[in-house]
Amino acid sequence: KLELNRRLAPVLDPFIRCIASEESRFQHLYLQISTAAKRRPTSSSTNDI
Repeated sequence: KLELNRRLAPVLDPFIRCIASEESRFQHLYLQISTAAKRRPTSSSTNDI
């Protein structure tokens, strides 16, 4: 069992971080949609970038 954990840990750690990041992004997006949040208006100075 310990041998299996040692072999899977390097593969699963980045995957788990990716899934956690995606979940966080989804929750943020869901919160924005559910509160009908609008995007920040762009000014002419930010359009030049």
